[in-house]
Amino acid sequence: MTGNRYLTIGLRNKSNRYSLHLADPFEHTLQLISTNPKIGRTAQESGIRTKMVRDYLLIYKFNEDTITLLSIWDTRQDPKKLEY
Repeated sequence: MTGNRYLTIGLRNKSNRYSLHLADPFEHTLQLISTNPKIGRTAQESGIRTKMVRDYLLIYKFNEDTITLLSIWDTRQDPKKLEY
């Protein structure tokens, strides 16, 4: 595993070390979602699902061929700012 895959997260939170700390839980959860996309909770919007990873919410949608990660949301933020 390399830190480069999570560079964007590191740039947004200004801590590459913390980003690398989150890399394994994110990767594990994304693998779970890839094998069972219905594992996440359904959101209010049709076709959108969410899955918690520590203090973060992975927001995604899927169809038969593709899983699309829409957002990684820090749940400690104001939910009114959530966009995806």
